[in-house]
Amino acid sequence: MAEQLHSPSWTVRGVSSDVKKIARDAARRENLSLAVWLERAVHHAAEYGTRHSDKPEPPNPRPHRRYF
Repeated sequence: MAEQLHSPSWTVRGVSSDVKKIARDAARRENLSLAVWLERAVHHAAEYGTRHSDKPEPPNPRPHRRYF
């Protein structure tokens, strides 16, 4: 992922203060700027999707244990 030296300012309206705090805290824990953390989070979500969904996950067709 290439980072730009000069990127335009970007404002996202409608993001709750709770979500902003979560993102700032997560970036701080990883010793990253908020911008870099957000870029990585968005790229990761776009590439791998998210585990949290409104749709329930389909049942696993394989049992958890193998029976012989």
